[in-house]
Amino acid sequence: MTPAVAPSRLAAIVYKPQDDIDALLAGFAARIQQRGVAVAGLVQITEGDDACTAGDMSLRDVATGRVVSICQDLGPNANACRLDPQGLAQAAGLLREALGRRPDLVVLNKFGKSEIEGGGLADEVGFCVAADIPLAIGVPVRFLPAWELFADGMDVKLPAESEALDAWWNAIASLPEGA
Repeated sequence: MTPAVAPSRLAAIVYKPQDDIDALLAGFAARIQQRGVAVAGLVQITEGDDACTAGDMSLRDVATGRVVSICQDLGPNANACRLDPQGLAQAAGLLREALGRRPDLVVLNKFGKSEIEGGGLADEVGFCVAADIPLAIGVPVRFLPAWELFADGMDVKLPAESEALDAWWNAIASLPEGA
């Protein structure tokens, strides 16, 4: 008889451009918090379809509700990505503070270009894995190959569906301490 394998505490929610990953992750975090679970993390708040080039983009701390802008003003004719490294660093600081309180679950909006380059929230993802804190993170399908190199097989990939996230969390939450 083969022993049961514990589900991975690292869940990559693989999504396509038409998926509303922001609403999915925010809703998931809210549902879990309503159960009395300590949830930390950052979910994206955007204005418009392409917020980084056409509008504002912010991250909301799911534990405190604090909002941090992660876009910089490059001027009215700019068409490059306006991701603000200082804003992202500020959001990472909020997350590190929350991780120090040892939450039961962490939810992160996206594994993106900054993380691929070794910045952004890459260190915080690594901390969650090392500390065995369950982490659900959005992974755009276009960045899936880079994610797979980063995660090195330690993850489980989930579709961008509430049912999949809830089933993953229920499996993780039912594990005995330290399993």
